[in-house]
Amino acid sequence: PFAATTVNQQNAILMYGVESDNIITANNPEEIEAALKTAGSKATSREMYMVYAPSGKYSMTKQLTIPANVVFAAEADSKFTPATAEGFNRFFLIRGSLYGGSYDGKGLAYYCLRLDNMTFYGMNGYITNATVKNSKRAGIIAIGSKNRNSFIMNNKVSGCGNSGISAIEGAWVTSISGNTCKNNTLAGINLGHANADIIANNTLTGNTGHGISTNSDGSGQGYCHIHKIMNNTIKNNGYNGVYMDENCYTDRIFSGNKINSNKNNGVCIDPNGYIKGISGNTISGNSGSGIRVNGVNSKAYIKGNNTLSGNGTNNITVINGAAASIKGAGNLIKKSKGNGVSLSNNAVFTVNGSNNKIYSSKGYGIKAVSSSSVNIKNVIFSKNGGSNVRTLSGSTAVVK
Repeated sequence: PFAATTVNQQNAILMYGVESDNIITANNPEEIEAALKTAGSKATSREMYMVYAPSGKYSMTKQLTIPANVVFAAEADSKFTPATAEGFNRFFLIRGSLYGGSYDGKGLAYYCLRLDNMTFYGMNGYITNATVKNSKRAGIIAIGSKNRNSFIMNNKVSGCGNSGISAIEGAWVTSISGNTCKNNTLAGINLGHANADIIANNTLTGNTGHGISTNSDGSGQGYCHIHKIMNNTIKNNGYNGVYMDENCYTDRIFSGNKINSNKNNGVCIDPNGYIKGISGNTISGNSGSGIRVNGVNSKAYIKGNNTLSGNGTNNITVINGAAASIKGAGNLIKKSKGNGVSLSNNAVFTVNGSNNKIYSSKGYGIKAVSSSSVNIKNVIFSKNGGSNVRTLSGSTAVVK
């Protein structure tokens, strides 16, 4: 085992394969700046260099750049703070990688850690095991349409004036995984005009906005593409647990997530947005709906083994030309404070599977109004407050 005071250095050596002769130790901000320049002049894709900041306090007077093929490593108690807000946009612009360290923006640094607008290769583009807090805006951010192949993993981000982790302006992040984002002013994780291959194993709690958002920067949304959202814990956030804005989608897997006790909906999908592969999730105790699908061409593709329980309005709400389908087995839709499933204004709900249960709703099992359509088979109803299926004002239901 490594000595506690150098554990991050040793772990970074293992992760990046840095030779001992290629490690430069820097004990103050001036030495860090000089070491980064030296390492950047010598490092290659085949021979990475490390700049190492041991345990201690570092008062930063200027923003620095980590060059390509250089990893900046710091201990958990290597504490970085800004000495001034004057021109201090961030601690580090990252072209190489960063491992560890504690970065307190103190409301002065605009961002704490920023990935540069470039395509990363090899072991570049990683931000891992950092503690980030109190940035003026996002704590960790990827910006720009050239930003590709980056990894934001196993960080702790809190108290930031915008979102905890953010990707904007065309960035495409490979992985946002294993992070804890708490008590940030907007989202835990935000994608604004940006994309991600996978968002997994994150804990997103107590953020003022959404847990995972696709437009918390408020700039308007053209798109957001996510392949997989998996195994996240998303709870006690101020709006939705997961928010798919217009034209945004998750196109492969949405599974294993625990989305609980958020102050609006568990999952919200807006016009022309969709989520596929919804399976094995627990969505419970949210103040609004468990899943809310709203607007023309918005769709929720529900597979199997989801539990939607005790949500505040309905467990599933489908409205304004939206659609939700269940093509799987073992879904439990239970104990809604409203209806199990509620449809209105030309909405569509279909079930084609087995052993799907809608029970113990305070309202109806399924309620459809305003020219909505229900087509279900093999659904097991029990103990709902109203009838199993209720249609009103031009709505239709086929129950098999």
